[in-house]
Amino acid sequence: IWPPYTWFIKEHLIAFPITLFDISLSNYPVFIQFMSVTGATGAATWVIILNVFIFMLYRSYAKMKPQNVLLNASFRKLAGGLLLWFLLPLSYAWYAYSVVPNSYQGYVKVAVIQHGFPDSELDLTSQEAVFAMLNVTLSLTDSVVANHQPDLIVWPEDELPIYIRSDFQGLQFISDRVLRWQTPLMTGLADIEPTSHPIPPLQAHLGRDYYLYNAVAMITPQFAWRVLMENENASSINVYRKSNLMPFTEYVPFSDRYPWLSRFAVEFGENLHLQAGTSAPPLAFLTRDERIVRAIPLICWDILFASTHTAENMGNAQLITAHTSGRLFGRDLKTSLLGMKNYTRLRSVEARKSIVNSATTGYSFFTNPFGEVLGLIDPFEPGYSVHEIPLHQSTTFYNRHPNGYPAMCLLVLIMLTLRPILQKKHRIT
Repeated sequence: IWPPYTWFIKEHLIAFPITLFDISLSNYPVFIQFMSVTGATGAATWVIILNVFIFMLYRSYAKMKPQNVLLNASFRKLAGGLLLWFLLPLSYAWYAYSVVPNSYQGYVKVAVIQHGFPDSELDLTSQEAVFAMLNVTLSLTDSVVANHQPDLIVWPEDELPIYIRSDFQGLQFISDRVLRWQTPLMTGLADIEPTSHPIPPLQAHLGRDYYLYNAVAMITPQFAWRVLMENENASSINVYRKSNLMPFTEYVPFSDRYPWLSRFAVEFGENLHLQAGTSAPPLAFLTRDERIVRAIPLICWDILFASTHTAENMGNAQLITAHTSGRLFGRDLKTSLLGMKNYTRLRSVEARKSIVNSATTGYSFFTNPFGEVLGLIDPFEPGYSVHEIPLHQSTTFYNRHPNGYPAMCLLVLIMLTLRPILQKKHRIT
């Protein structure tokens, strides 16, 4: 029951990650490797059936004298079933750890930046605070480039407070930095796009003639050189626009049709009311040894949904970058930071790709294709982390058939429901 219920509620009905079974195993990588086949909804099946076996075993034991336990055939069958069910994910993990590394396409050195809270006295919604945190990020990036020379730098969600499509001076500013670093930068930022005419109801209500997106852009040294030397604008830059918006913070459901609903947004001083994007092809960059690598981004809330990117786009990527932010929530939601970390591990296994997670306030870290966490930066502390992570370009069974396992469970549920009815009808006839 639970896998199709989870799938329907989260992916189709209200698009809100209310499930608990998904992340119940994420801290134990050997128990989640099978999710490259079933997806995270497979956790519910394994955990529930395991507990049923334990309950039935205990009930059988309670009815017998201790000296007769091993002589009872029913008890032995239940114990054998429990052992077999417990070993199934471990057996698949052994297979995955043996086979997956053989298809790695080399390694890439990546740096994640986390600015933390540079000044506890700052109003985190003010422009002063935004640029203070940007200065910390720039300083940390200068250090990591000088000391480690990574192939890619990853900044958190909305870290670049510049509309680079309309602010050419801002574009020149960040291009100058990237060219001096001689390292590609993958950063969160806001993106805008002019609206059609007549202006849609919500944008007219907000006094805008543009759509506002939460986005990630890849700024390479090659593009930065064209900006500075040839005055190229940002129209040619490739971006990914966040697909899964956080309800009642980044948007209000149905407000595009009924603009007055936008008043129910929980405002953090940013007046967001964002437009949703769609899955986009991976963003490419050139490593220091001149290899082309393709990375596909996820932005904060996207991490909670396995369906963010299409199988084709995910299959063309060699790694995933995750850009998150917790600064507007202060220091009180550390549990949410742990939840995001655990969901990131699941996405890594489902896609069999390394994930580079850069967060404003933490956790920032890396995962390998097995969901193991590497190079963790503690929350709320400024710093950077550098790691060489494996590249893996493949499409898992789950990516090819994301609805397969919930659909199979639903079919089995229907068959079990109809079976007594059909048997009764057969006896009558």
